[in-house]
Amino acid sequence: WLDRDLVTDLGAVVLRRLLTVESDGLFPLASYRPVGLDEIAEFLAGNVDAAKVGRLTRALLALQHPRRVFGGGPATFKRRLRTEDLKLRVPAAYALFRVLFSPFPLDDPPWDQDGRTFFPALSPRPHSAPVRQLLAGRLDVAAAWAVARLTQSGARPRITTFAGSAEFARRLVASLVIPVAELDLQRLATLVFKPDIVGSVQDAPELPLPEPELSR
Repeated sequence: WLDRDLVTDLGAVVLRRLLTVESDGLFPLASYRPVGLDEIAEFLAGNVDAAKVGRLTRALLALQHPRRVFGGGPATFKRRLRTEDLKLRVPAAYALFRVLFSPFPLDDPPWDQDGRTFFPALSPRPHSAPVRQLLAGRLDVAAAWAVARLTQSGARPRITTFAGSAEFARRLVASLVIPVAELDLQRLATLVFKPDIVGSVQDAPELPLPEPELSR
């Protein structure tokens, strides 16, 4: 954290934490105090006082919050799915990368009353390649890489082509630092991926990953 602009510093945090990804493949940034998806949408839209947040960040990191359970396991998700509006305000591109960089396991999704999963079993493996592409402003290249990566794990994205400005791409990286609740992550996965799975993860077709053009 070098006290540059907020988006740049948060992007550096993401790259740094990717160096510590353990064997379970989960993105090592989570919190007992998750942020709502509406607030994240405001951040992505540039409607947050970034300078003020940046000034407060160091002090807030020093605080110790009481521990509490991460919200929203599968049972809670199944109950809420019948009543909550799933037309979320966050962009689909955010949902794609938030799932790829998940701090929670997504390999045991909840089932509906017809025996279908709300989203496919996913085994995302965080990688620095799409992050570097996003930081370079290449949302289309980063998204193609992410879609191919998740498709290899058995997922079928509803959307496969993404576009956006360079600033929006950088904000997508920064938003990965913002903690989300497990329930919200499941909602995002439901919106981005089709519920049916063709075969098992082992039977999924091998798709070549796009070669990232890493910036120097």
